[in-house]
Amino acid sequence: MKHARTAKLLITVLLTAWLLPARAYDPNNRAEYLAKIKEAEAYYKEKCEKVAGIRIYKTVPEVEGVFLMKVRPNRSDRQLADPMWPGAAFGGGFYGDSYIRSFLGYEHRATDANGVVSSVRGYINTDKRPGSLPGYRWVEVIDPKDGQRYRYSARYDEPWQTDKSYLKGYIRFNLVRAPSPSKTPPAMP
Repeated sequence: MKHARTAKLLITVLLTAWLLPARAYDPNNRAEYLAKIKEAEAYYKEKCEKVAGIRIYKTVPEVEGVFLMKVRPNRSDRQLADPMWPGAAFGGGFYGDSYIRSFLGYEHRATDANGVVSSVRGYINTDKRPGSLPGYRWVEVIDPKDGQRYRYSARYDEPWQTDKSYLKGYIRFNLVRAPSPSKTPPAMP
């Protein structure tokens, strides 16, 4: 008797678990499917407008440089190990001077195993290579220590011509920092 009740209860739970999802959403009902997509898009747009805080007001072609309002700060191993650290989402990304370099570097196209250029985005590196897309010519950043705006640019030199310990053809990337030549700050939207 006790086993029969347990068996009935188990069968009822299994049938409920099997039938409930089938009644909750029908993938063959196109109207319901489109309504769910529209609801998800509205939720996404609302979060982008009210929560994300990043807004693109206009796009400008042929831009030579950018003003970085905030540079990701250097992080310690302790911060990187803390999942609640505010910068944890970008823990594996660039930070400090490397973050600035990432805007000045070249985008190299991704290739598959046969050397065929892929349709996906490539990766950013400071190496100059044929066929790569150049980064910005300069990046401006406000130094939090002195409050001054500085312009960073890339300079490439060939140390192998003066120092024979380098391989012939080696090109070295240098990050050059100078006070911004512009007297007016970038226009804020």
